[in-house]
Amino acid sequence: MKYNFSSAVDRRKSNPSKWLKVNNTEEDFVLPMSTADMDFELCKEIRNDLTGYISEQVLGYSRPTKEYLESVVEFFKSHHGFNIRQEWIFTTPGVVSALATAVGEFTNVGEKVIIMTPIYPPFYDVVKGQDRQVSECPMIFNDGNYFIDFELLEKQAKQAKLILFCSPHNPSGRVWDVEELEKLGRICIDNGLMIVSDEIHSDIMLSEKKHRIIGTISSGVLDNSIICTAASKTFNIAGLQCSNIIIANEKIRSRFIVANEKIGLERANVLGMVATQSAYTNGQAWIEEVTEVIKENLRVLVNFLEKYNNLFSYVVPQASFLVWISYEKMGIDENKMCELLDEAKCYVNLGSEYGYGGERHMRINIGLPKKYLTENLMRLEEVLKKHKYI
Repeated sequence: MKYNFSSAVDRRKSNPSKWLKVNNTEEDFVLPMSTADMDFELCKEIRNDLTGYISEQVLGYSRPTKEYLESVVEFFKSHHGFNIRQEWIFTTPGVVSALATAVGEFTNVGEKVIIMTPIYPPFYDVVKGQDRQVSECPMIFNDGNYFIDFELLEKQAKQAKLILFCSPHNPSGRVWDVEELEKLGRICIDNGLMIVSDEIHSDIMLSEKKHRIIGTISSGVLDNSIICTAASKTFNIAGLQCSNIIIANEKIRSRFIVANEKIGLERANVLGMVATQSAYTNGQAWIEEVTEVIKENLRVLVNFLEKYNNLFSYVVPQASFLVWISYEKMGIDENKMCELLDEAKCYVNLGSEYGYGGERHMRINIGLPKKYLTENLMRLEEVLKKHKYI
């Protein structure tokens, strides 16, 4: 392989969010499997471009360059068949801040915002934190996967102003069918419901299924959507705070930009833009290789889960590097599961964080060297044996 996916990066000096619970020593080094960033070395093309920029440039206030915008346009055209214009792109420090801006600008206090549960926890935060009502639309779990409850969605759409949509779905990795996206789009247009779509996990595909960006469904859906994207998950550069918010509708875009400025949110970090341009211009080999690494890690995890299928069930992710696992068969609550995981030094995200439907679930991040994934699973296996679960 061109890149090194076998060595673990010691991130202790940078105080990473996902390592806060980990008490690593030189003799006992473990990697957490929680927060959705990966523990691989930085893509060397990105590293080289960052180093070159820092050595030659001033790190002052900056705006997206023509070359930057061209790289974003070309990436979405070549990878997703999504033809966008440079003027549709607005950079922000992150997707979550963009979700918050959209909720704050396009809904009023007390109005309802639809989210499909279980869901990425900040979807709740950006709604509740601005005194809007969360309208939960629990998904239907059937035959090992999640499906949109369109009957319920149609009812809720009549009383809501906006939907926060996650595509691919986090935490399950579900890639939505074109027919599902078309139906969602029709319901939203018919009811005057704005679509704000988080598509940050759309580049790493684990199955033959192809991701469709919501804006490619129809011109009407594109005109009614705020599409939130970033290179951060795919290339592991979230700390550089750079997202691309794509808004084709000029009136919506203008309101979004003004709303962002009113709350003092700057545009993207200059180094984040350098890294994103590098990723989108020179990162094809990285995408291909990291996808194969994630597929192999998924195979390792699935073998473990199938070995103990009397305890666990799971959703096979179609995208990204997150796996949604149920331990309902174990007959224990989250507190007990937490005790077992802590004893095994197996650090994951607990299902209760993901709202309705997350009970007795956990989300595991497999974006780490296979050696450490295997060690984590071995420690968990030992703890489960110790406590007579296996």
